[in-house]
Amino acid sequence: MRILIIEDDRQTFEFIVRGFTESGHVAEVISDGRTALAHATGEGYDVLVIDRMIPGLDGLSLVKALRAAGVKTPVIFLTSVGGLDDRVEGLEAGGDDYLVKPFAFSELAARVNALARRPPFQAERNVIAVDDLELDLLRRVVKRAGKVIDLQPREYRLLEVLARNEGRILTRPCCSNASGISISTRRPASSRHISAGCAPRSTSLFPIRCFTRSATPATACMRRVNLLKSTPFRLALIVAALFISSFLVAGFVTYQLLKSELAARLDATIQDTYSVLADAYGDHDVTDLVEAVASHANSTSGHDAVYLLRSSEGQRLSGNIAQADVPSGWSTVDGTVLGLAPGMDYRVYSSAVDEQPLVVGRSFQESREYQEIVRSSFGWATIAVLALAVAGGALLAYRVQRRLESIATTMRDIGSGKLEARIPLVGNGDDVDVVSAQVNDALGRLAALVEGMRQVSSDIAHDLKTPLHRLSLTIDQAIDKTASGGDGSAELVQAKEESNQINATFDALLRIAQIEAGARRARFRPLDLQRCVETIAEIYSEVAADNGQELTLRGQSHQPVLVDGDEELLVQLLANTFENAIRHCPRGTAIEIGVGQTGSGVKVEIADNGPGIPESERERVFQRLYRLDKSRTTPGTGLGLSLVKAIADLHHARIELLDNRPGLRIAIEFPLLTSATDPARQSARSAIDPKGFQS
Repeated sequence: MRILIIEDDRQTFEFIVRGFTESGHVAEVISDGRTALAHATGEGYDVLVIDRMIPGLDGLSLVKALRAAGVKTPVIFLTSVGGLDDRVEGLEAGGDDYLVKPFAFSELAARVNALARRPPFQAERNVIAVDDLELDLLRRVVKRAGKVIDLQPREYRLLEVLARNEGRILTRPCCSNASGISISTRRPASSRHISAGCAPRSTSLFPIRCFTRSATPATACMRRVNLLKSTPFRLALIVAALFISSFLVAGFVTYQLLKSELAARLDATIQDTYSVLADAYGDHDVTDLVEAVASHANSTSGHDAVYLLRSSEGQRLSGNIAQADVPSGWSTVDGTVLGLAPGMDYRVYSSAVDEQPLVVGRSFQESREYQEIVRSSFGWATIAVLALAVAGGALLAYRVQRRLESIATTMRDIGSGKLEARIPLVGNGDDVDVVSAQVNDALGRLAALVEGMRQVSSDIAHDLKTPLHRLSLTIDQAIDKTASGGDGSAELVQAKEESNQINATFDALLRIAQIEAGARRARFRPLDLQRCVETIAEIYSEVAADNGQELTLRGQSHQPVLVDGDEELLVQLLANTFENAIRHCPRGTAIEIGVGQTGSGVKVEIADNGPGIPESERERVFQRLYRLDKSRTTPGTGLGLSLVKAIADLHHARIELLDNRPGLRIAIEFPLLTSATDPARQSARSAIDPKGFQS
């Protein structure tokens, strides 16, 4: 059997190759994903053993590419990434088996042999085609004319039953029992069969409605909003009630004022009419007064206005009424008092003109008509305002409720693990939009943190479980040698080195966690960053020289360059940066370090003319345990630059990886402490000795 092993850890693949070779198989090793893709596509292998965390092209992407290219060779994942979701992801990507490190070779060999015994994979066995309708039974995907159709699980099961029985007539109980769906159609009750050739959803010959046991349609629908339980609607009703109450109070006051004004004007009209008639008796000519009263009475339509002039003996001289039993002055009387029909009220004024009683009055008919118009108008206006208030409140509540529903839906999606979900923004800039934008920002940071934790977990699984597996293999080899009478001291020394490396990784992780928690901020004090750089550069210049490199310091200043920070951590930051440049640059590389004050702070730059870091990888190198493909075979934990980033963030420093053309330039800018004339800075400078460290 010919086996291809795709693994980048030397000790692991040597152990596997030796085991398969001793079992009589041919085992080949490739350490790069892209190279493995070319070989696995063109060569005839019986089984592929793939690690997920490999350089070039990770194992998951490699398997997906192989399956997309039509390569059906059985694949077994052999990896340290062993979470439940990771195993499911690997199998769904096209893997046939999944084995988590550390492992026993006997189990790996048994799984490989089991894969080799399987018959060739035939995709057509897992696809049902009815005309242009295709059902992928493995991926549970339905396509019609190449277009994917989204179906609910029960709808899919029903369609699968119909597709498997193409050309047959199936009864409703048969379909219901096979798919677990209660089926109803719009055909007459006498129809008891469903054609197996019907198409799904909108392409069916007649509608098929799928219901759950609770009689709820299987397809998703918008949840109805109960307005009575809606806080916005209740607030809208309260505001509407307050508005209507205010409107009613204002209307009542206005009506009373209008009524009073009409009464006052009626009295004024009566008073003016009386004055005009009284003036007609200016020459003490009774005849003129009688004619004046008669003229006014004749000009009156009906009895809207009443006039009565009597002599001093009580005889009627003129007017349009026969009697008026009213006292002197103002009176409000019924029509019967004036000898008229009942039901009509009058406002009358009675007084004597040179001992001749004169009564002038007007009915309330016109005033009451005005009042009725006002009451009717106000009533209709109240109804209109009430309807508009309720309708507007309902509309406003519905719109606000929809926005609240979108927020609630987003929160449910976040709670169910869809961390990419965000609250949709309307774009009008209101307070809900502002809060939604802030929540979206918080969700973005949360997603980044969760993704970082996931990445860290995955990297820890690979970068720590792999050394643990190597340690286990080394100890097993030492035990085997000792049991056979050999010397296992070399393996024990190697196991000791692996143990020290694992401890160093855990120490670095704990140190980064402490720094990110801000526990070291209490140790901040003013210090001269230039002196720190000079001291570290002096130390590492000898290390660079031993490595065939040249390290130089430029831009030195005679004035202290003060920053506020933890001296031990800043020394660690500089040391890690120098070690990164020295370790990953070849012999003959020139490394320059510079420190100086800028307009906004203090900048430290470490530049080299080595191979540099690709632009697409510059942000990722700050991730914990992340290592470039070319550095996987070199010593290290992949935490050096992560520690640098954590220390820089603690000091509010901005760190950038730039292209030095050629090589890499690391720029770290710290915030400036204070101005040179600040007394606090002067005292800080006096506390620093010539070597740049606190006295």
